[in-house]
Amino acid sequence: MAVALIALFVALGGPAQAERVVNGVAAKLKRGSVTSKQVRDHSLQLADLSRKTVRKLERTPRSSVSERQLRNGAVTPGKIARGAVRSAAIADRAVKGGDIALGAVGSLEVADGSLTGADITDGGLDARDIGRFWGRFTITVGPVAKDTCWQGDPVGLAPERSQFDISGDVIKVTPGAAWPSALTFAARVSTTPSRFTIIACNPTLTTVAAVSVPFNYIVIDVP
Repeated sequence: MAVALIALFVALGGPAQAERVVNGVAAKLKRGSVTSKQVRDHSLQLADLSRKTVRKLERTPRSSVSERQLRNGAVTPGKIARGAVRSAAIADRAVKGGDIALGAVGSLEVADGSLTGADITDGGLDARDIGRFWGRFTITVGPVAKDTCWQGDPVGLAPERSQFDISGDVIKVTPGAAWPSALTFAARVSTTPSRFTIIACNPTLTTVAAVSVPFNYIVIDVP
């Protein structure tokens, strides 16, 4: 009967009467009785949402932003918390300009003076990392008579070729296994600023014959 009466009112009063009837019914709707099925798609506006709902929608869910969502160069140092990037987050291989380069972090990405000994792997440095000059050479030492010393300068090494003064630097020279065990060994700055001098002394009672000996050397800058 009620449905018949509503139909009659709509027929008699037209669209205006029907709107009044529907609005009257809507005012008496039970809370929570209208679901998404009754709401037309795209009909809700921002004003229809509570402030709490708006804030929740605007919040970025945790872990929702991945590498795919980030534009190249979008993340700058100011957006990264101190200590947030660990070694596991740094690629061993980096793609730059279409080429694959070993090591994603180079010297340009590290601030001057920011690394300490704790940041360097034990045994990770070699002569190229700490020396101004380094290399190998072979010279003939001796003969060295008893109770005398022999000395000589290796010539044509990198410091001399560069005409570099190493007289104020630290010079480390190590002889190879061919060095005669009867001789003492020392190295010092030469009278020629770009060279160093090898010294062999014989404290024994017999002469030590001449021998060809390979050496390693490194020159470390003293600021």
